[in-house]
Amino acid sequence: MELVPHLESVVHFFLLFSSIHLAVSYLIAPLLIKKRILDSLSLDDRISVSEKVCSSVNSIITGWVGFWVLFLKPQFVGKQLFHSYPPILDTAFSMYLGYTLYDLITMSFQKHHWTMWLHHAMGALGTIVMLVYKTGAIYPCYLMITEFTAIINNALWYVKKIRDADVAENERLKTATMQERSQYLRPPPSLLYVRLMHIRAWAFVFLRIWVGPYAFWISSAGVGGWRPLLKEWIALPLPASVFGLLTFVMFTFLNFVWTPAVFAKAFQASKAYRDGQAKKQK
Repeated sequence: MELVPHLESVVHFFLLFSSIHLAVSYLIAPLLIKKRILDSLSLDDRISVSEKVCSSVNSIITGWVGFWVLFLKPQFVGKQLFHSYPPILDTAFSMYLGYTLYDLITMSFQKHHWTMWLHHAMGALGTIVMLVYKTGAIYPCYLMITEFTAIINNALWYVKKIRDADVAENERLKTATMQERSQYLRPPPSLLYVRLMHIRAWAFVFLRIWVGPYAFWISSAGVGGWRPLLKEWIALPLPASVFGLLTFVMFTFLNFVWTPAVFAKAFQASKAYRDGQAKKQK
C-alpha cells in the first residue's frame, strides 16, 4: 500500500508538533505570559496556548506549499493537470496528517463545534487518499491556501484570552469598589480585537470562499471542459473518486457557511466595542 512508506514521516511530524506543544506549554508560555493569566485559564484554554502555536506553524507551511505549486511555480498546467503530483506534496501531506493526528488528540480534551471535528476528520481522510493515489492533487492544493486564515484565528484567540484579559485585570485591580471591579469580569472587545475580526472576515473572502469554485473551473478549463473532467473522475479508483469528491465538496461548503458567519461576528464585535466606549463616556 502506497501509504506505508509515508507512515514514518507522519509519525515524525506528529512527534514534532507534540514536542512544540510541550515546549510552549512548559518553557515558552511561562516566560511570556503572566502567571496570573495562565492560572486563570481553563484546561481548554491552557491547551490552546500551545495548540495555537502548532496550528500557526502548520498553517504557514501548508498554505505556502499550496501557494508555491499553484502560483509561484505552477505545477498544474495542460491537459495532464489532473494527474500532476509535485514531489513536495508527499512531505506536505505527511506533515498535515501528522499535525491532524496531534490536533485530534488535543481536541479530545477540549470543547469544539462538530464542524471542526468534521473538518479534521475529512482533512485526514483526504490526505490519506492523496498519499495513496497521488491524483487530483490540484483540489487539495487550492484548499491548502485556505489554511492561511488559521493564523488570524489564532491571533484573535491570543488577543482575547491573553492580551485583553491582562488589560482588563489591570483595570479591575485599579478600581475602588467591588461593584466597579465586577464590570471588568466581562470587558468589551478591544479595538485591536475588532480590527482583527474584520481582517479575518475579509481574509475569508480573499482566501476561502472563491477557492472551491475556482479550482473546479480551472481544472475543467485545463482538461477541455466538464465532460473530460468527469471522465477523469470516473476513471479514478473508487476510494479516490468518492472520498476525494466528498472532501472537496465539504470544504467548499464549509467555506460558504463560515464566510458570512465571520462577518456577522465581526459586526457583533464592532457593536460591542462601540457600546463599551459609550459606557465609559457616561
